[in-house]
Amino acid sequence: MTSKEKIIEAAVHEFSKGGYPGARVDNIAVKAGVNKAMIFYYFGSKEELYKIVIKKIVGELFEVIKESGGLSTNLNPEVFFETFPENYIRFFSDNREYLKIIGTELIQNPENLKRALQGFFNSETMLLPKNLRKLFEEWYEDGLITEPEPVHLFLNIISICIFPIIARAIPETIFNLDLENEKFIRERIVSVKNLLKRGILK
Repeated sequence: MTSKEKIIEAAVHEFSKGGYPGARVDNIAVKAGVNKAMIFYYFGSKEELYKIVIKKIVGELFEVIKESGGLSTNLNPEVFFETFPENYIRFFSDNREYLKIIGTELIQNPENLKRALQGFFNSETMLLPKNLRKLFEEWYEDGLITEPEPVHLFLNIISICIFPIIARAIPETIFNLDLENEKFIRERIVSVKNLLKRGILK
């Protein structure tokens, strides 16, 4: 990896431990094996480095979804409910540091995360939010799904995909299980797909 890539990788690790406020540039420099001045040379500030990390996370997630056809303009709901949960759950199960960063910022500084996401969407030609809203509205108008409001449909999908990963300590304690394993992830993906198809598809 280049020095710049090493810095970004080290920053992911550091931001995942304490969010933006708790992250230390000194720690990032040590983990990346570079001089602290090099971080400021490449990124200018801790805030700019954080924005790069957020953009990296969001960009990688949407690249995975896009490669599977999950953002195609001619997508149908059955394919979407089949591909999106698997891609989304797999992505954050395999990148738990990413999830820690997003989760921490949602609690500590949601405006910071909001600005970073807006910057990503504004820089992309695919205009993802508009495409999703249009797709969801068309599906409802065509009688393909039961949920009329795109926002609620999006929140319903995201919440059942992500909550078990964020809050796994709760079901682990209640059911005395280890949920950080491949068997549970596979079962969860199947369960979410079934729930979406039976609950939302007409």
